[in-house]
Amino acid sequence: MAKKYNAFISYSHQDSKWGEWLHKELEKFTIFKEHRDKVNGNKTLYPIFRDRAELPSSSSLNSLILDALQNSNALIVICSPNAAKSQWVNEEIKLFKKLHGEDSVFALIVDGEPNATSNDNFDEALEAFPKALRYEVDANGELDEKKATEPIAADAREIGDGKERALIKIIAVLLGVGFEDLWQREKKRERKKNLFVFLIALLFLFLAIISIILKFNADEQRDTAQERLYKSLIQQGFTARDYLNDPLKAKLIFASAVKSPNRLQEENAKILYTNVLKESHLLNIFEYNVSMDEGAIFNQSGDRILSWGKNRVKLWRTDSNASELVLDHGDSVRGAIFNQSGDRILSWGENKVKLWRTDSNESGLVLDHDSVEGAIFNQNGDRILSWGWGGVKLWRTDSNESELVLDHDFVDGAIFNQNGDRILSWGWRVKLWRTDSNTPLLVFDHGDYFGHVRGAIFNQNEDRILSWGKNRVKLWRTDSN
Repeated sequence: MAKKYNAFISYSHQDSKWGEWLHKELEKFTIFKEHRDKVNGNKTLYPIFRDRAELPSSSSLNSLILDALQNSNALIVICSPNAAKSQWVNEEIKLFKKLHGEDSVFALIVDGEPNATSNDNFDEALEAFPKALRYEVDANGELDEKKATEPIAADAREIGDGKERALIKIIAVLLGVGFEDLWQREKKRERKKNLFVFLIALLFLFLAIISIILKFNADEQRDTAQERLYKSLIQQGFTARDYLNDPLKAKLIFASAVKSPNRLQEENAKILYTNVLKESHLLNIFEYNVSMDEGAIFNQSGDRILSWGKNRVKLWRTDSNASELVLDHGDSVRGAIFNQSGDRILSWGENKVKLWRTDSNESGLVLDHDSVEGAIFNQNGDRILSWGWGGVKLWRTDSNESELVLDHDFVDGAIFNQNGDRILSWGWRVKLWRTDSNTPLLVFDHGDYFGHVRGAIFNQNEDRILSWGKNRVKLWRTDSN
């Protein structure tokens, strides 16, 4: 006949933490489908009886304990020196054996030493088994000390089975199944559970990364839209000021550009707004005659102008609106500069950098650089730096073979120092190089997440470096990162 409780936990209340642990673990254990017929098809071992209060100071067990012992399929004794000394644990074992016999009594050793009283190697004070556990009980419920017995025991001590294996041993005897089979099944279930938890964590990590990427893309799109709006307003302001000679209209347009969330753009727009009336005197108009003019600069002395757009570069004198020279770059031009003395020109775009003389439209040198983003001369004008997809390249102005290739992923810019013997490049990081080695002297981790370093410069003495990015400006020494 099925009883109310699958097991009764007997323990000294000095070992209440062990009682709570065992009770919780037994009741939450999910029984495998193959073993559920052992417990009338139930999924768990619930209910397990555990007395939660101290027994009254009488000489007999109370009615609640008596009823629970009567209606329990098994007795689990939490064994320790505390339990061995407990009158009530001993009484509970005796009564259970009288009611149900010896076979359904199991021991969980948590402290002390079992059978220490009959072993000369141990102090009797270490005895873990209550006396009623060590001997049989007769039909009257009295101990028969002539008949010693050895209960089925699981050892939760570290020197024994350990808590996990001991728990499975107890569950195995309650279900009447083999320990090794149940242990292997539980380990397999645990691995599946851990895998499931790992996959869930991986999914959340993936979703977090997607969320970050989407936010980053949204921020980039917003920044790009703001950048385009700012450039458009500035261009409109320049057109009104310099082409239409309408400074009041230009002032209104520059005022709109001041609202840019970018601090540098805001400051630049404020300067343009403040100085619009001073700078509104139109001196000349240079008609480029291509679909769009991408940029223009003065030479050092200010008497010549370079402009570029589409696949051409044009050289102008500031006193004439007729181009002095048209340089056919071939690819889409991204930029152009004069050298220090103003007699050489560099242009770059797509996959090439070209070197020109200001008195000829024939390029003197063609330098191959995939997806080139920029190029500069050194102070003496005898070396060139270019940067882009292939990193940073150093060239001599008399050869189209690169002198050095500096490995810098996602590089956004590079400069020489004054003496021309050091190079500073920036992108995800800032790197300092010598012009005679492709191994960086120093690598500076600027630390702007999801944003490149926007620029870097040497100070006048070249013993300090400034780098700036989306969220911060950093100052470095050239002898330490």
